[in-house]
Amino acid sequence: ASPAPLGDGGWGGGGWAGSAPHRVEHAVVAPEVLATIPPADPGDLMLQTRADPQWAERRSSHWGLTYLVTMVTPTSSGPGTGIDPDGMRTAASGPRTLWAHDRAQERQLLLDVVEHLDEQCRRHPGMHVYHFGPHVPRTLRALAGRHGVGEEVVTRLTRDGVLVDLEALTRAAVVTGQPTETLEDLEPLHMPSARSGRVPADPVLEYAEACTMRDNGDVSGWDQRLAEIAADAVEDCWSVRGLRDWLTGLVPGHDVAPAPSVAADPTGGHPAQTGPAPEQDALTQTCLFWAGSPTGPRSPDQQAWAMLAAALGYHRRENAPTAGAGALRQLAGRVVAHAPRLPEEPAVDLLLRRRPRTRSGHPLPEASPGTDVDLATLLAGLNDLDRSYPHSPTPCPASAASTRTDHS
Repeated sequence: ASPAPLGDGGWGGGGWAGSAPHRVEHAVVAPEVLATIPPADPGDLMLQTRADPQWAERRSSHWGLTYLVTMVTPTSSGPGTGIDPDGMRTAASGPRTLWAHDRAQERQLLLDVVEHLDEQCRRHPGMHVYHFGPHVPRTLRALAGRHGVGEEVVTRLTRDGVLVDLEALTRAAVVTGQPTETLEDLEPLHMPSARSGRVPADPVLEYAEACTMRDNGDVSGWDQRLAEIAADAVEDCWSVRGLRDWLTGLVPGHDVAPAPSVAADPTGGHPAQTGPAPEQDALTQTCLFWAGSPTGPRSPDQQAWAMLAAALGYHRRENAPTAGAGALRQLAGRVVAHAPRLPEEPAVDLLLRRRPRTRSGHPLPEASPGTDVDLATLLAGLNDLDRSYPHSPTPCPASAASTRTDHS
């Protein structure tokens, strides 16, 4: 399609008080992309996340903390709504700001978010979650993987197209006269922005400064800084809403049909996964019990239990063919039957990251690139593996191995 004539946008009344924005030129270059924006739904949400990638607990190798998730609905009160500095929810129809200041709180934050999104999807089957940038779905997936909860909901939201990235849509459909296309750069197109010309705050630096105030005993400064961060995050959500409405308003001026208003397919076009969700699976929960705390240090045995629990949810999480799911559950059943001791099995040694056991006790020959290992040595190593674990298959007779070698 030919680019539309250059023009400037307006938000259509309401919004932030402040100086009038400067004129920003824009042109629609792919109206068919704009037509893919789902129609508005009363259950729509605007969601933004903030994280500190340099945060870490003592004696932990896991870096990064998602310290804030903010959600706004189209029926919420407008910009300027008060935010509880303690991060508690406001009225049901208002913005929601959820905080986490340690790993345990981060897990609860994820549970609260997925519970709200799941309930919203049930009440409004045609709803969508709008965000700006790929970090939002990436963050939700990372949190679900880290804490082992909410994977069912996050997978469904991603798979069914409930999450809508307005940054990707804008970059594909519209060109502007701005040097960059951050969320704040696009605000003059759709609202009289009070943030025009302001240097965007660094969410990492802001939160680090707030934590320094808290650690130094400055409670009032800590509360004030959290309130400022929350207010800015809510403004981001309102900006996402304004951008969504502005992009949707560009569709009628072009010869393209808007996206149909249909309820989302609860299966997303994929066959429904069988079996319970991880949170409802007794086998998974037993493995997680023996894995210990998800936030503290783990022993090698506890880490093996945690990896087994994660493996049990792989096929459901990735919507993968379930051919191997039964074998994984059989393995988990055998391991659980020996709890708390881990049985002697090849798969358990893989979970423990041990080298394979041999009957002789000698290590297997190295076969890495650049290593000269003859065929006889490799066959000897394979035979040394036979019956090296309890209940292992009977080894092949040496004559049979020689016969196969002669025909190779």
